[in-house]
Amino acid sequence: MLRIDLHTGKALYEQIIEGVKAEILSGVLREGEALPSIRQMALELRVNPNTVARAYQELERQGVVTTAQGRGVFVSGEKPGYSPQEMAAWKKQLVRLITEMRFRGVTENEINALLDGLKANTEVDENDA
Repeated sequence: MLRIDLHTGKALYEQIIEGVKAEILSGVLREGEALPSIRQMALELRVNPNTVARAYQELERQGVVTTAQGRGVFVSGEKPGYSPQEMAAWKKQLVRLITEMRFRGVTENEINALLDGLKANTEVDENDA
């Protein structure tokens, strides 16, 4: 089940989006599988249904899920692509993070071990975060 953190400062709908994507990557959610209804997800996460609806709309816009009117929201079989601009933005984010890590004394070996672990498993242990 998805978890959200009210103390991160990150928008709840963005946390839902990231959680759904993580569950797809980890195999918890598979192609064609239904996501919980908006109402059910809102009750489970204790958030406003409009928050879940916004997350589901964005996931659909990104091609992660499809909506079948009256049937629900389902994991799409397609992997959404990315643009060169998105790749450039991701690179900038990584450079900023790695720069900050180096400034704080994280070694190159520690950074590489972290990246290797994340590539193998996109789930982040809350004890490591």
